[in-house]
Amino acid sequence: MYGKWGNAADADPSDLSETPGEPCKSRYVVGSADRAFQDSRLAIGALQEEIGQQLASGKANYTHLLVVVMGWNTEQIEAVRNFNSVVSHIKTASREADFRPLFIGVTWSSSWSANWFEPAVKGISYVAKAHDADEVGATWIAEILDAVRPHVPLNMPMIAIGHSFGSRTLVSALCAGSAFKSAKDRQPRRSWDLFIAWQGAFSIHRMEKDGSGDGFSYQENCQNDVRSIVMTASQHDKANDQAFWADMAGSIKSWRETCPPEGGLAGNGFHCISSRSVRNTSIAALPLDGHAVTYLDASNVVFFNQPNTGGGAHSDIYRAVHGRLNWQLIQSATLKNQATP
Repeated sequence: MYGKWGNAADADPSDLSETPGEPCKSRYVVGSADRAFQDSRLAIGALQEEIGQQLASGKANYTHLLVVVMGWNTEQIEAVRNFNSVVSHIKTASREADFRPLFIGVTWSSSWSANWFEPAVKGISYVAKAHDADEVGATWIAEILDAVRPHVPLNMPMIAIGHSFGSRTLVSALCAGSAFKSAKDRQPRRSWDLFIAWQGAFSIHRMEKDGSGDGFSYQENCQNDVRSIVMTASQHDKANDQAFWADMAGSIKSWRETCPPEGGLAGNGFHCISSRSVRNTSIAALPLDGHAVTYLDASNVVFFNQPNTGGGAHSDIYRAVHGRLNWQLIQSATLKNQATP
């Protein structure tokens, strides 16, 4: 996370009320390596205190909690631009509706770089970063979610959106919980209202009861932790299609192996929606019927190659049409959860 005020000599690391002093002007705010874990826990505590104060004051009139995580090879500055795209398009889609989210964007070390032959270095990082995504999700992101969740009012929907490996971090955080806590230390917790996994780079079998994908399976299909899960796949996503070692959720091959051709209820209980229903002009009429897991063939809206990205249309999730789809899913999940407390 980050260190305590750049390891200032006179800083008390246990005092979260301190403000950065003069040393911050000449030091990186990273702290010392031997205090990385302790400083990160202090940072979580500071975040929890700040979020608690903001929500308790009621001054901002937040309507939703929205957590977003980006995927592989996404530098922090690019992730921030992507956060802005996701939220601004949802806001535009909401129009006159009440949408003032408390937004938490989480960036993580999702890429390798080198001064020589960088494309090869990034390519061979895939397996390492896949494991990193699971680890970051099941540690710090899970800790962030646990720190924030107790302060969120019961009438405020909690939404998580991930892309690619960002979906992988979130599925670990939401469905497995923090590895820092033992089972007996985990307190009963409120379920998240909605998790949207855009072009998820994790095995579809993780989401099946009694299934196992990339070494993971989640108790009760993750339904104890997330009330509505939506995953997208696209025939134009070449990144997930090329990952032959796992049945990636974002791959159209996984959708076709899981779902009836025309959509409907799959044998594993997923509610499948075919590409015919997922179009720019018909998003408002999506047949979302309240199943715990909805699997969309989004080939008709995920088809462009996002500039400066690879994998075909793998990263085509930042346009206005995707904002409308996100908003439609948020509305649908909120209405469903209000009807079934």
